Formats: sequence, C-alpha cells, structure tokens
Amino acid sequence: MSDRSARSSELLDVLREIGPHAHLALIYQSKEEQFAAAVPAIRIGLARGERCAYVADENSTRDVIDALRERGIDVDDSIESGSLVVATRQDTTLKEHFVPETLLRFWADAADAAIAAGFSGLRVVAEMTWALHGDPGAERLVEFEAKVNDLVRSHPIVGICQYNRARFTPEAMLNVIRVHPLVFFDGMVCHNPYYIPPQEFLGPHHAEIEVERLLGNLRDRKEAEEALKNSYAQLRSLARRLEEARESERRHLSRELHDQIGQALTAAKINTEMLRAAVPSDLVARVNENAAILEGLLQQTRQISLDLRPPLLDDLGLAPALRWYVDQQAKRAGLEFKFSADPRADDVPSHIQTACFRLAQEAITNAVRHADARLLNVELRRTDASLRLLVRDDGKGFDVASAKARARQGASLGLLGLKERAALAGGSARITSSPGEGATVEILLPLNGAMAA
Repeated sequence: MSDRSARSSELLDVLREIGPHAHLALIYQSKEEQFAAAVPAIRIGLARGERCAYVADENSTRDVIDALRERGIDVDDSIESGSLVVATRQDTTLKEHFVPETLLRFWADAADAAIAAGFSGLRVVAEMTWALHGDPGAERLVEFEAKVNDLVRSHPIVGICQYNRARFTPEAMLNVIRVHPLVFFDGMVCHNPYYIPPQEFLGPHHAEIEVERLLGNLRDRKEAEEALKNSYAQLRSLARRLEEARESERRHLSRELHDQIGQALTAAKINTEMLRAAVPSDLVARVNENAAILEGLLQQTRQISLDLRPPLLDDLGLAPALRWYVDQQAKRAGLEFKFSADPRADDVPSHIQTACFRLAQEAITNAVRHADARLLNVELRRTDASLRLLVRDDGKGFDVASAKARARQGASLGLLGLKERAALAGGSARITSSPGEGATVEILLPLNGAMAA
C-alpha cells in the first residue's frame, strides 16, 4: 500500500466517526490537505445513502469534480442519480446579501427534499471563503454557524464547514472553533472542549457564561490530570509487583533446576559411568551414549538455570553478575568486550540491581542479534542519586525515529521494552544511534525511587 493510500485509509476511519446530526469545522492550510479530508467525507456520505452537496467557492466546480474523480468517486453516475450536487454559492441564497435565517431555511428545505427523495439525509460540504468577499451580511457568519447547531439537531444533516486557516484571521478562526462541536484538523476529528452552545454564544450574558465555562474546563482538566496520574501510578505499581513476582518465580525455578534436577542428573551420570566397567563389552557403547546424553542434559539444565537467574546476582551482586553475562554473550557471538564498573554499584537496593541486570540483558541481546558489531562496551556507574548503565556497540547502527515508529506499529518492541522496563524501576532509557555509527543505550535508575524526569 502506498503512503497516499495508507493516509487515505486512515482518514476514512477517522471520518467514519462522524455520525448524523453533526456540525464540523474542517480546518486546512493547503488544497491537498483540504481535499484529502473533504473527498472522503463525500465518499462516506454517498455510501451511507445521503444526498451530498459540495458548495465550492475557493475552488472551481471543475477543480472539485476533478478531485472527486481522481479519488475514485463515480461523479457522473452520482450526479445523474441526484445523490451528488456540486454547486457554487450562487446556487444557494449566497448571492449579493447574506441573511443567516434565509440560508438556514434553504438547507432545512434541502434536507426535507432529500428525505422525500428517498435519501437517508443531507451532507453539506461547504467552502466558507465566500464570507471573505465583503458581501453585506457576511459579518453575521459566526451567528449563522452557531445557529447551524440547532439546524442539524432538528434535521438529518451533516454539515462540514471548510475553513482555510491561511485566509481567515486568527480572531475569526477563534470564533469558528467556538461554534463547532466537532473540529477536524491535522488528520484528527476532535470533540471540541471549547464549543459554546448557540443559546449561550448568542445570549446576552455570553462573556459571563464563557468565564464560568473556562473555569469549569480548567477544573475538569485538573481533576482529569490527577485521575490519570493516579491511574498511571497504580498501573506502574501493579506492573512492578508482577515483575517482582516473576523474578521470585525465576529465582525459585533456577534453584530447583540447579539443586534438584541438576543434582539428579549428576548422580545419574556418575552411576552410568560406574556401570561402564561392569557391563559386557557389547553394551559399553550404549552406556557411553547414555553418559553423553546425561552430560548434555546436565549442561542444558545448568544453562537454563543461569538464564532464569544467575546465582551471582544474589550471591555476589550486580557487577560480578553483569561481568559474567557480558563475557558469556561476547564469547558466544565472537565479540571483543570492555567492561568497567563502579565499586559502589553493588551497594544499591536489590530490586534496582535486578532491574539494571534485566535492562543490560535486553540491551546486550539486541546488540548481539542486530548490530553486527565487533566491540561491545559496558559501563556501570553510580552517583549518590542514581545508577547509570551504558551499553555501546560499534555496529551498523540504525535510525532511532524509524525504529520507534515501527515499535508503535508493533513491528519491533525492543525499544519500547527497554523504556518500559526502565520506567517500571522509576528510571529512564535513552537510545542514540545513526546508520553506520553504532548505538548507545543509556539507562538511568534513581536510587531514591522517584520517577526520572
């Protein structure tokens, strides 16, 4: 799928959220951005059995028809069936003098006629630059837009009012936003928290009511922020408890494998080797085979036990365990490595040591699997406030922004996993890289448990 097709599909999904009886401001800054939203809006209306009316002003009717055709709409058939009308302001009541009530009545009658003709409703997609021509009454544009909200509530109308942000003044755009319950911009349809109902906007106490509304919005936003913060803290706390439970289970399984299964396999191997001298010569090969199988199982069991949780981490601390792990991975991958650690790195809480070790595992595994590196450099430093882990490689590098985009789409979760695991420990993970320049992963874990900035 091309980028244009992908964007078109995403816009269709967004615009499908708009139901009947809707009043929307479509804010754009280029013709491409305008038609990228307006044409799919027409397509959706046609698919829903609505009569669709496009009122052109900034663009010619020929430009609009060409844009509809270019994006796959059968314009001739739609116009012939009466489901599509491409008009100009002169085809409405916008000729020489603008009277809001007259235009409102025009669209109400058009909606009634659409229903009488068997359509499910009326969809109006109108370019609003007509209000910039200086016609008498154009100063009542915002009054008209406010009253459209009552019109769409009482009639099966979807009204999409297109505003070129580059041509309307900021003051005009401010009022446009205030009178539209839905706003489309930058590929998003937003329920507008700044919308003011027509009775309030056109009423005598508009300013006083808006002050109350704004203060209420501030209060609601503060409460929402606090609720979100509390929910986030609860989720983090739950995730940390789950991680602690998982580490406890890893520790238990590791010890069980080492102490029970490992010892049993060792005993079986010794017994098998003792049988070698007592069995007939024709069975010696079979005994040797069994001994080799037991040795392989024993090595696999030891490796699984170490992978679950290396005993060095519990017995000697973070630095020795990390040194062992780097050495092991470098040997497996045929890498050179450098390792340095602050002597104070082991004097940190056990849950921080565990988090740091797991983060190092993840960063080193990513480097070994993907970097095509020759040298791996791991540093562990401690200050009074934090523990700092650096994992550098001299590999092929990558574009961090592209990798993050793929991760958001679920294609590669390595970066997100690192950042999330660091955040669970109250810290942060920063990845820097560029193609051909290797990569650096920097982990900061605060020792006071506070969330890193």
